Amino acid sequence: GGGRHASASGSERPSLLPADLNGLDAISFDGSNDSLTLATSLAITTEMAVVAVFRRGSSGIISQIMGGTTAGGPPYPTQWWTDNVSYVALGNAYRTHGSANSGTGWFLDAAYRNATVQGLRRNGSLVGTEQTAPSASGSMAYVGRRGTTYHNGRIAEIVVCGIGEIE
Repeated sequence: GGGRHASASGSERPSLLPADLNGLDAISFDGSNDSLTLATSLAITTEMAVVAVFRRGSSGIISQIMGGTTAGGPPYPTQWWTDNVSYVALGNAYRTHGSANSGTGWFLDAAYRNATVQGLRRNGSLVGTEQTAPSASGSMAYVGRRGTTYHNGRIAEIVVCGIGEIE
């Protein structure tokens, strides 16, 4: 929706996995150079949510669902880093959410923010605590990548919406 289609070019393409999750397709990212580029970047807004269904094949790997063009910096909705800790940066700074979690398999993450707080829910449960939301700035340009950090795993679906649209 919204004309924000993502595409790949050259050999740095994720692979389509037909009927991978409950009979539906998913996309596999290799963690080294596979990504999709959004036709129109997605600006961070004061009230928004990013919901993603993704798979993390093993612990200790990067799960980078979406991100901006800055290497090592925000914004990104949810990231599971090599230390097995989840981070959210729906704005100009990241926040840690929860402690180390070496879980693998399929997950449903919902990163959200409003004018005051930012949070992360995984499979319906709050991860860590809600934290002060950073300034709503920046935009996301990629699926499966943030700067030069790539997703290692699969993505089945991503939905981005304003919080008022899901209440």
